[in-house]
Amino acid sequence: MNVFYQYADVGKLTPKGGDLINEMNFVDALSKFSNVRYGLRRRRHDVYFVRGNARLFLKLPHPKIWMASPFVRVCYQEADMIATFTEEWAKRIRAGNDFEWIPERDRKKYYNARNISQAVADQFVPLRTHPVTQSIREKMGGGFIIGHFGRIVRSNHPTALVSLTDKLKKDGVKIIFGSGKGQLNSVMGQNKMHFKYDQMPYAISACDLIVLSNWGSEWDICGSGKVLEAAACGVPVICGDSPARREFFGNNYPLFHSGFNKKENLYSKTRVRVNFDDADELYKLIEHCIINKELMLKIGSELVVRANKHKPKQLAKKLKPIFDGIKQKGIS
Repeated sequence: MNVFYQYADVGKLTPKGGDLINEMNFVDALSKFSNVRYGLRRRRHDVYFVRGNARLFLKLPHPKIWMASPFVRVCYQEADMIATFTEEWAKRIRAGNDFEWIPERDRKKYYNARNISQAVADQFVPLRTHPVTQSIREKMGGGFIIGHFGRIVRSNHPTALVSLTDKLKKDGVKIIFGSGKGQLNSVMGQNKMHFKYDQMPYAISACDLIVLSNWGSEWDICGSGKVLEAAACGVPVICGDSPARREFFGNNYPLFHSGFNKKENLYSKTRVRVNFDDADELYKLIEHCIINKELMLKIGSELVVRANKHKPKQLAKKLKPIFDGIKQKGIS
């Protein structure tokens, strides 16, 4: 199968940002069962897949797939399939596309939305004992290390985590902000470490816990490469509780920051609501992670199993029948 693929107007995919990394990983999965021709329009292809380039998409023949974000009305109408990274996202599009970033007049049902899932690169594996990881841990200061990776903007600013820096430091806990870009205040700047993409598996593995800021369920629905990368490295993640997150973590994941269980058995369904902006409640959850070492190991092992389903070779098994079905539309 020959697949044409294009992301926006990018000439070459490089790991210089979240979306670019997502595209690289997905193309890797796609290439396990097809001949992916990135940006080569001159030849005839069996399936066309475009994200973020409406002008190009509308010129291409069928069958063709449009990535659900960004929303472009005419592309949604023209697509043989609308692709999403989570089932919750696809379900919401099929039910009426009622997202805050879509104008009310365009909140219509598109029944051809399909979840293709996110891919995570093969190099993200548990590397806790690797010499490079140990070297990074030494630079971080050793002890219990919390990592916060990714670009920081106003909507995902880790206010509560930053406010806990001094308190956690007294407990022997270090917080590392591994963001190369974004709005860093003085506290974050003092605890910042920059890592290149090929260093990230080691940097993540050097952490005992990853804390992700709360984008809110409206943005969680698009998936998260940072979640997959941390999970693939076997590092427990504190993150937002939303239907899309539950697709990956399961309904009873104990480290959702909207639910903290004070009982010893974190897998119990009994939960106490937590406001992630409440630093005291976040501190309790982090403290619980520090104390329960065996549970953290158990969570880490389970996350590796879940993340491995998103590795390119495994994800390809899910993608092939989807793309075979789209290809048949072109034949018929």
